[in-house]
Amino acid sequence: MSDLDQSRSSNKKQNDQINKKLWNDLVIDFHLEAFKFPDNKIYGIVKVIPKSSRGLIQKFILVVNKTTEIDFHVSYDSIAASGFNTNTKDPSAYIKAIPNNTKWSQEPKLSKNCYFHFTGEIFALSPTISFTWPDKEENPKANLNVKWFHLGDKTAHKYIMYLDDIRQKQIEDEFHICIKGFESGKSHTFQLVSTILNGKETYRSDLMEFTVPTQGSSKNQENEFITVTNEVPPPNLPIVLPTKDDKTSDVVENDKEQSRKPSLVLKERSREPPPVLEEQARKPSSVSEEQYRRSSSVQKEPSNSDHIMYTCCNDSPHEEFPGIEHYLKNIGDTIPTSPKSLINGNKQFISSTEKN
Repeated sequence: MSDLDQSRSSNKKQNDQINKKLWNDLVIDFHLEAFKFPDNKIYGIVKVIPKSSRGLIQKFILVVNKTTEIDFHVSYDSIAASGFNTNTKDPSAYIKAIPNNTKWSQEPKLSKNCYFHFTGEIFALSPTISFTWPDKEENPKANLNVKWFHLGDKTAHKYIMYLDDIRQKQIEDEFHICIKGFESGKSHTFQLVSTILNGKETYRSDLMEFTVPTQGSSKNQENEFITVTNEVPPPNLPIVLPTKDDKTSDVVENDKEQSRKPSLVLKERSREPPPVLEEQARKPSSVSEEQYRRSSSVQKEPSNSDHIMYTCCNDSPHEEFPGIEHYLKNIGDTIPTSPKSLINGNKQFISSTEKN
């Protein structure tokens, strides 16, 4: 291996070590904008601490009720998620961050698990979808069932469906529809638009992306096909904030050990005195420490040491401390120092300005 290759390998290992530490210290701060939302749509904020570590993340995953997972882009700092089953008891969601390099991290980072509820109030057009299969067919294809809440006759006289960006049907006086013939494993998009009598568009739902499940998969009727967008809540969104008695969040099971370890390290470190202090305690012979010791007990008699002498206005040092007044009286005089006074154990005080 050439020197250049060795240098590159060494730099890569060093970068991996740095990224591993940054990943271990990374925190995903996820919180919702409210405790109760209208329709079947929630809004939340996703923060990465520190911000600079966002580049270590490959993608985010919104985990709903600890089962359903929806990928979304790592650049999203505000999210809206729609398509929830409003009949679910105590729904919750948390964020999973996937690292962009498994060499320095094998486990994702998890946020806290946030609880939320729905008020039943209608604010926007937010359909829900589910799938059923015919009972008496050998190789049945799935039926797509779409339901939504009516927005009111003043704002929604008709509803128009778009499947894979193709206009399918216009609906009046109904708020659900069944579309047949979907093959399992195929991906599609769906969007619902409301119009008034003159054909003017009033509301458009989020573009829902889904993959048709296989028949017999667990709880097909209860599957939630949720869409995540980079969106902030509208200013007039009728929300309900939590009270002190509401349970708003808890720690995801896999995150408990991660949250404990740093706190234990901090406690252990807090018990250990800094190495510099330990060294000073063992060797109190440094100039700064001796200076501090004397200045804190300036009125005391100096210790009986042959090496402790005081110099001011005379070439020869005082053998005994003459008092502060003596130095103040001669402060305008030049205090001679010689190379000899700085060696041979003479611990003369040197001010910070003299050091510089």
